[in-house]
Amino acid sequence: MIPLRLRILPLIALLITLGFGTVSARAEMIEIHLEQLFAEFPDQPNDTVYTPGSEVQQIAWRECIASLLDGDLVNAESMASIFGYMVVTITDGDAIYVLLERDPDAEAMPWGVFALRNDPPYPYLMLQAPHALYDFRTGPQAIHAFAPSGATALYINGTHRCSSPYASPCDGVTSVCSGEEEPFRESDQAHAADGPLQGATLEMLDFNPGMVFLQLHGFSRLDGDPHIILSNGTPYTPSGFDWVRHVRDSFIAQDDTLTFKTAHIDPAWERFVGFTNTQGRLINGSSDACDLNPDRSTGQFIHMEQSYDGLRDNIDSWLHVAEMINVAFGTANAVEPERIIELPESPVLVHAAPNPFNASTRLTLSIQKTGSMRVEVFDLLGRRVATLFEGKVKPGEMVLSWQPEQAASARYHVRVSHEGTTIVHPLVYVK
Repeated sequence: MIPLRLRILPLIALLITLGFGTVSARAEMIEIHLEQLFAEFPDQPNDTVYTPGSEVQQIAWRECIASLLDGDLVNAESMASIFGYMVVTITDGDAIYVLLERDPDAEAMPWGVFALRNDPPYPYLMLQAPHALYDFRTGPQAIHAFAPSGATALYINGTHRCSSPYASPCDGVTSVCSGEEEPFRESDQAHAADGPLQGATLEMLDFNPGMVFLQLHGFSRLDGDPHIILSNGTPYTPSGFDWVRHVRDSFIAQDDTLTFKTAHIDPAWERFVGFTNTQGRLINGSSDACDLNPDRSTGQFIHMEQSYDGLRDNIDSWLHVAEMINVAFGTANAVEPERIIELPESPVLVHAAPNPFNASTRLTLSIQKTGSMRVEVFDLLGRRVATLFEGKVKPGEMVLSWQPEQAASARYHVRVSHEGTTIVHPLVYVK
């Protein structure tokens, strides 16, 4: 059996400088971890980076997400290894998150990160950032909006939308990659039917047919443009609940300085309406999400184009958007889903203090069951630098310490192997 890897992160209140800026000290564990992952994504187009993978890998991605939704983390980990990913669990206060992310020890597909929250306020809401490395700062925005907004799921793409030389087989054109009108690239997750975002959307819909998907985009605002352009992916008014109209009205009630254009309410408006978006087509019931526009709207897809200032520019703006989302979904008469995600607790909890540290750190392990256990320290290249414990353990608390001697200032991780489960815990050593 392929071991299940779980990562339980410490609560760190510090400034972490990453590729997109400085993270506020208010960040919670889930945000810190997602920021670290995002900082490692390639932030420029590179034709050698993205690949949609093989059909076997695409199927494994979908089965992996289906297993996560069912709470079967062991099978999810087995599927994840097929495309070089790992399953990570984070406890953040009372919340439990499970993530599907690249395994640093494997040759992984650059497919971004997928996250689920156990028992969220809004189990019918998924946030998506398909252009996180092109629509400036929609990646950090999604990270900081995920937990505060109460969403149950998040997807952030892992490469620039132009990181492939190959055209998507789906219809539609854009000038964002070359400056001239050409087909969308296959690395553009909002315009690909075989990409990881489409696969994740399919599985979320299968798990809960009433799932609502809010997709975060950004545009350069010209004179006369509104602050936000909303669309349900079609020109049609939904037959059921109109989520786009509700979100618009709720946002205006909270911030009357915002201006809007809404595709099915303002039919003369044609820019950035997302009618060729493959997730929108899928959610709205198209029989061919790659090439065929649907003839109706379910109302469950929200395509949100945002100007920069006040919405995408800094952490205060991101949290402002998160709060508006929270209020919008908190005031809607949504039908509760029949199925709820139930994630299992970790068999071992790990806490390190201090962390970061400059002399030694104290590791406290809360062990839930009897068995064999090994505790090792690795660098980010996967090289073992220390073995702290190996032997039999019983339920209870164990305290270990690590005092680096020749190690350089860097990030490390403690790997706790316990009866087929591996818990990976980050450490930051600063001399």
